[in-house]
Amino acid sequence: MDWGLLALWFGIVGGVTYWLWAAGLIILNMPIALIIASAALLLAVIVFALLEALGKHQTLGKHLLKLQLGTTHGKPPGFIRSLLRNLIKIALPLVFVALSVLVLRASLSWDNLLVATVALAFPALYLLGIWFTRKTLYDIITDTRVLPMLGRRAIIDDDFEPDDDDPEAEETVILPRRAIQVLKADVAADS
Repeated sequence: MDWGLLALWFGIVGGVTYWLWAAGLIILNMPIALIIASAALLLAVIVFALLEALGKHQTLGKHLLKLQLGTTHGKPPGFIRSLLRNLIKIALPLVFVALSVLVLRASLSWDNLLVATVALAFPALYLLGIWFTRKTLYDIITDTRVLPMLGRRAIIDDDFEPDDDDPEAEETVILPRRAIQVLKADVAADS
């Protein structure tokens, strides 16, 4: 869902840019096109980061799937962590694809083809991360996790602190204990 929204956003930006160029209102060359694309990409990354850092910690796609973003300790991710996550998730693959297009456009030499192949293969690292660790590369780097929601109740607990006496607490605690107790009480009250 989120990638679909990104595609729609870039389609709108591309359409408006083309219309402005066709109307003679802007001169469109490679540097101006890169500036427009970079600004659109940066705005999308910031919006996604704000959505994941504030409120219910979810983008529209996570909201529809009843998921939310949190740290591996069950805390809210915060803006900086969410911004880094979205830069790695959204901007980095698109930068690599743009790099490969620019390199191939320059010439079709073997070294440029190798650079383009490596750049286009970079998003495959995301799939390898999921395959081996069941987490994406950007979640591993930013120490975040996509957590489920139960009904309208958020699972993230701002007051949660892992137990320092338990050596496995950082590995095993995904959901805060207090939030689990609240959720269990809600489920018991509903039945």
